[in-house]
Amino acid sequence: MTHLWKPVLACIVGAFAAITAGVAAYRTMSPKILVSNYSEHAASEVTFNLPDNRVTFSALPPGSSATIYFNRQHNGGSISYELWLNEHRITGSRTYPIDHQFGRTIHLHIDSSGKAKLD
Repeated sequence: MTHLWKPVLACIVGAFAAITAGVAAYRTMSPKILVSNYSEHAASEVTFNLPDNRVTFSALPPGSSATIYFNRQHNGGSISYELWLNEHRITGSRTYPIDHQFGRTIHLHIDSSGKAKLD
């Protein structure tokens, strides 16, 4: 009975390793949106309209970044965004191709002057 803890511990460690590997694979393979706010103002709710769904970030303080992972899109089309920064509405869009989605990062960069650029 005293040697039973070794196999139990091995199972727990193995399960933890499998879960960690699964999370790492998900984060590596899933497309994601990264928003970086380098301005001096908080960006209120940032919303992205993708071909198949909508992704919303809550307020982003100055000098911060946030990432949201989303499901692969089944349709191509356009991606658009909308945010409010210092009481100004900022919008933009670009084409969203359906190919090469695995690991894709869509980056919205808000620079120190408050201009937004979607990469």
